[in-house]
Amino acid sequence: MQYISGYIMADVILQSAIMIRWDGWSDALSGVREYLVEVFRLKPNSDERLVEKTPLEPVFTDVVEHVEGKMTLTYTPSEPGMYRLYFRIVYIYISVCAGLVK
Repeated sequence: MQYISGYIMADVILQSAIMIRWDGWSDALSGVREYLVEVFRLKPNSDERLVEKTPLEPVFTDVVEHVEGKMTLTYTPSEPGMYRLYFRIVYIYISVCAGLVK
């Protein structure tokens, strides 16, 4: 594992897949319905900073149902590189309210 400019970088060259896990979160008041996972490929921009060249087009998207506060899924990149992961929690309460607003 390498530490570069505040980022922790695994030796992904040796890995064929990325395991994404979430464990231990539960929200009894509003209730967790599902998890949304999006992975974006990062590439250098004109300033040589790593950015999402296509921020509206993730290279991987998955929705995983909430089961006992745990979630595990695997993503295998099609090419080596740097990737950014967005992880969102969708609550039952928000979904019900959104369904009432038309």
